[in-house]
Amino acid sequence: RVAQMMHDNVRTGFVTVCIAEYLSVCESQRLLQDLKQQSVRPLFVVCNQLIKGVPDAESWKALEAQLADEDPEVVACLRRSVEFASARAGIQNKYLTLLKGMEEVQSL
Repeated sequence: RVAQMMHDNVRTGFVTVCIAEYLSVCESQRLLQDLKQQSVRPLFVVCNQLIKGVPDAESWKALEAQLADEDPEVVACLRRSVEFASARAGIQNKYLTLLKGMEEVQSL
């Protein structure tokens, strides 16, 4: 009965959920290919856990100037956190671009 529902393209569609990392993007591509082979209609792909709103270098300098009177250890910790988030966002953008460029995703 579930198999029948999965193949009913009028009432059912499949939503693929992934994160912007290499393995997850590749597995999502494989899943979309398998769904197509099984005649199951994929609706769209959701990408979770994206890091957004990381300050750029100019914004960070302005923020750092505002924090000049704060504890240097706190500012250094904040700087490391921003650097980490920025690097992570860059990696995510790479894999998000890869995901968006996949034929399986573009055809949705």
